[in-house]
Parts: sequence; C-alpha cells; structure tokens
Amino acid sequence: MQPGLWVHTHVIDAWTDILNYEEKLKSNSIVNRYFYDTSMVRQFIFDKNIPFNERFDKFEANIKDAMKKDKELLTFEKVHLVFLPVHQKNHFYIICINLEEPVIDVIDNRNSVAKFSRAYRDAPNELKMTISFLQKILFSRYLMRVNHKSASTLEGVEPKRVNMNWCTRDNHVDCGIFCMCHMETYMGDKTVNWTCGLPKESKQQQSVLNDLRIKYLTKILLSDANTYRSKIIAQTAKFAKKTNEEIKDLLNKGWEKRGERI
Repeated sequence: MQPGLWVHTHVIDAWTDILNYEEKLKSNSIVNRYFYDTSMVRQFIFDKNIPFNERFDKFEANIKDAMKKDKELLTFEKVHLVFLPVHQKNHFYIICINLEEPVIDVIDNRNSVAKFSRAYRDAPNELKMTISFLQKILFSRYLMRVNHKSASTLEGVEPKRVNMNWCTRDNHVDCGIFCMCHMETYMGDKTVNWTCGLPKESKQQQSVLNDLRIKYLTKILLSDANTYRSKIIAQTAKFAKKTNEEIKDLLNKGWEKRGERI
C-alpha cells in the first residue's frame, strides 16, 4: 500500500470482505450491495479449451463459496448491486450489475470521452469479452437457475461506462485505490448524486489517493472482520516502544522482504 506502487489483488480481496461485513451491519438499507473478490473473474472462465459446462460449474461454485451458502444471497433476492472487481493487464476496474433496473455499469478511472465500444477497441477488447461473457452467459444463466426476476432482461442490457470528473490520463499505478474508493462509495446513482471525495486529476488528487492508501490499510487491519485484529493491535503496541533506529531497521528489512509476504 505504499504510494507509487501497484495494489496487490489480495488487498482488493480483503477490502471486499470488509465492505461485505459492513453491509451486514446496515439496517433497512435502501440499496443492498454485494462485493465479490477478484477470484470471480479468472482466465479459466474465458478458456475455450475448457468445456462451457465445466466453466459454468466453476463459476457457480465460486458464487456459492463466496456467499457462504446464504440462501438470500445465493438467489440475490435482496441484493440490488453486485460488484465484480476485475484485474486485467495490470489494471483494476469494476463491473457493477444493478439487478433492480437492470443496468450494467463499467467503473474505470481511465479517462475516455469515447463511446464504450470505441474506448475499449484494442487491448480492452478483452474487457468487452469479459463483460459480455459474464453478463450474457454466466451471470444470466445463473440468475435463470435461481429464478431471479431480472434473468431474462439482463441478457439484453448494453453495458455503459460511468463518466466521472476524477478520471485520470497520467496515473497508471493507483487504479487499485480508485477501485477500492469506487466500491466503497458507489450506490448506483451515476454522477448525478455520486461524490466519492476525489478531486480532478491533479497534485491534490494524488495527495488524497495517498491518504486513502493509509485509510484503507488501517481499516483492513483494524476491522472487526479481521480475525488477526487483536494480534495486530498487540504487535503495534510492541512496535511503538522501539527506538527510532530499531524502527528504521525493521522498515528496511520489511521492504527488502516484501516479495516473500505476497
């Protein structure tokens, strides 16, 4: 989570756990949301060498595993927005499926004034294939299996990119932080009422993004959903008693061994 570095998928996955935990604490929420982790959209889903039924069975198994066999969640009976964070070509973006309208939003911090089909013409053709396959084949088929009211209509929905004032042209490392911020704040209301707290691309935006790295890391570590919370607090208290030289030495060693922790 250090500024200037890409965010690892494990961090995004941990963040989805925190957000789902917080959703459960809400009472009588107008918009109920569910957040999948990045494992839902893996390359095997699109591997044509694997029989389709096998890929669908794996997709369905992922849904059941993610939702812990909770009946209401498995049928999406009380879920309004489904978030699918996607990691593709070292870039994070979000596919948000609104099961009430239904609408499919692509939330991507990359700046593009082009229409959806043009904005994702070249390398992002994979993005178009990703959305199409998830929407028209995997997700719609699953919704039909659980008799969801939006199963048939979702298949014909045209995905649309959400336009945001804080999109970026020159920032290529903070897409994970944008992704975390967008999942935290998006309620399906597009840009009319949606404010995520980010200014336009600038030094000020970069400063806010750096602060969010600290905020999100702290929230993940100290959340009641984190089973290691007590251990982390105890280690933090122990760390605080060390001298400046000891802290500097530990930080240097931690930086050197960062790859071993992933």
